Amino acid sequence: MKKIVFTISIISLLLARGVQSQNNTSNNVFFELGGATFIYSVNYEHLWLKSAKSNISTRIGVMYLPSTSQQVSFGFPVGISYLTKMKKNYFEVGVSFVSFYEKEVSSLSSGSGNSFDKMNIPSIRLGIRRQPAESGLFWNALLQGSLVIVNPDNSDAGIGFFLPYASLGIGRAF
Repeated sequence: MKKIVFTISIISLLLARGVQSQNNTSNNVFFELGGATFIYSVNYEHLWLKSAKSNISTRIGVMYLPSTSQQVSFGFPVGISYLTKMKKNYFEVGVSFVSFYEKEVSSLSSGSGNSFDKMNIPSIRLGIRRQPAESGLFWNALLQGSLVIVNPDNSDAGIGFFLPYASLGIGRAF
């Protein structure tokens, strides 16, 4: 057991040293108004390449919406984007996917009905972002579009429509 703890400690120190010695930020934590969940989300994003000209990012987030109409909602967006350097900022194009879960508050407290209602919505996005080379302020301004499919009578054939909207994100790069 001591050998395992020692090995994990050494590996962790080496990884931490490698992260500290790099000049580029590779993580963002940010609040997004609008976005894949339409309302808001809190997100973590990781940038995979160390190039100053382009990058690939992946993100995961969460949205919680307590409701006054006896319903509670959760949203979990995930996404991937390609970033390319413009003069000062980056141009971003990407895709995301959000899973929404809803449940009546009364069925939560009574224990009846174990499943949540679920809806999955894919989105595309493009816009600009500020991605600092060192730790600092991160922001993005995006135009997004989602494919929403509604099944009014719970049939297999739904009615689909494209919903365009904007989003703003602000947070910290580190």
